[in-house]
Amino acid sequence: MRYAATRGPALYNTLNAVKNREPFNAGNLTGFSGLVGSGYLPSELRDLFTLDQPTYVVMSYGTPIAWWSPTGGWRVPNVTYSVTTTSHQSTVRRALHGVDYTRPEPYRPPYGITSPTRYVFA
Repeated sequence: MRYAATRGPALYNTLNAVKNREPFNAGNLTGFSGLVGSGYLPSELRDLFTLDQPTYVVMSYGTPIAWWSPTGGWRVPNVTYSVTTTSHQSTVRRALHGVDYTRPEPYRPPYGITSPTRYVFA
C-alpha cells in the first residue's frame, strides 16, 4: 500500500513499519527485506553496507538511508542528501527514538587538507 510517508495520519504507519522492520511503500521512501543496491552511499559506507549484509533496509530515492543487520544492529548514516531525503532521514530517526543505533560517517579530511581528486573511468 502506498501513502504519504512523513506527514498526516499515515506518518504513524511509516514509524511503526520502520520500528518493527516491516515492509512499506510510501512513494520514494520504502522499507523492505532483501538484497538491494547501494545507490548514492559514499564509498566508505558502501563497504560497510556490504559487510553488514542487512536484512532490512529503508531507502529514499533508491539509496539506503538506514539498515538493520543481526551483526551491526541499526545503522543510520550521517550523510546529507536532498531536502526530501533529509526529511525521510528525520522520519527514520524519529521511528528509532529510544532504540540504540549508530551513525557512521564517510571520511572527511581535516580542515585545510584537500582530499585527492577521485577519477572514475568507464
